[in-house]
Amino acid sequence: MIPRRIENTVSLSNLAGHLFGDGHISPNYWVSYTNKSEMLQKEFEVGVRNVFGFKIKPRVPYHKAFIYEYPYVVGVILHLVGVPIGNKKHSRCTVPDWVMNGSQDIKVAFIRAIFDDESSVKVRNKEIILKMAKACDMVDVLTIF
Repeated sequence: MIPRRIENTVSLSNLAGHLFGDGHISPNYWVSYTNKSEMLQKEFEVGVRNVFGFKIKPRVPYHKAFIYEYPYVVGVILHLVGVPIGNKKHSRCTVPDWVMNGSQDIKVAFIRAIFDDESSVKVRNKEIILKMAKACDMVDVLTIF
C-alpha cells in the first residue's frame, strides 16, 4: 500500500476534536477513544479509516463504555497535528492552529466532536451543558481554549 498524505480535512478535525474530548493519546502514542455511544465509536473508526486509509479492528467494550484502541502510527500523527499526549486535565493544550485558521467546515467538525463528547442536554430546563475539566492551576488555559 502506498502511504497517504495527511491533510487538514474535516475527518482529521473531527478525530482531533474527539481526542480533546473522550479520547486519549498515551505516552507511548497508543490512541484510545472511550464513549458509551456506539454511533460515536463508529464515527471515530470511520474517521481513522478516512484519514489513514486503513481499517482497524477496535478492541472490545470495557465496563459501561466502549474503549477502542488504535495503534502507534495513529497516535504519532495525531500528536504531530496538535493533539496533546497524556492527561489533558494537567496539560496546557490549545486548539491547533490549522483548526483555528481552517475553513468553517474544519472548525465545525472540531467543535461538534467536543460537544458530542463533553456536553449534555437537559430538555426540561432547556439547557445545553458543556463540561470540561482542568486542574485548578490550569483554569486560565481552559478559559483560553
